[in-house]
Amino acid sequence: MTQRAEGKVYGRRFLLFFLALGLMVSAGGAIWLARTAAFVAQAVHAPGKIVTVESGKGSRGGTLYYPVFRFRDQAGQEHTRRAALGTGNYAFTVGEPVGIIYSPAAPENAQIKRFDTLWLLPLAITAFGLLFTSFAALCLFLWRDVRSAKE
Repeated sequence: MTQRAEGKVYGRRFLLFFLALGLMVSAGGAIWLARTAAFVAQAVHAPGKIVTVESGKGSRGGTLYYPVFRFRDQAGQEHTRRAALGTGNYAFTVGEPVGIIYSPAAPENAQIKRFDTLWLLPLAITAFGLLFTSFAALCLFLWRDVRSAKE
């Protein structure tokens, strides 16, 4: 096999790898979106309040801020919970009223009802995966057209 033919084989494998990677990331994001939608559909709404904002180190050394909120469930039981995902900016202030959604079967499974806390990350991951998939599919399609034009 010539060096040029080997390069074509490796290039095609590289693009197939990106196609598969994009499909897996897209599927993961779509599953996350579906789980979020299912959670929101069955969740109970409650008023809540930010009681503090904790800070921690991010994976790249920056500071992440995690809002801690308090709310009462339908039975009147008070719950305090730290948001699972932190943000790089100080998006909440102590004492700020926030909408809370929680699972009636497990009130400790509660989240702040905002677009950025519920939907932004799964949407971004899905979009990133679709971008990878589209790029690889387009390159493979163009590669096929160039090859057939030369023959």
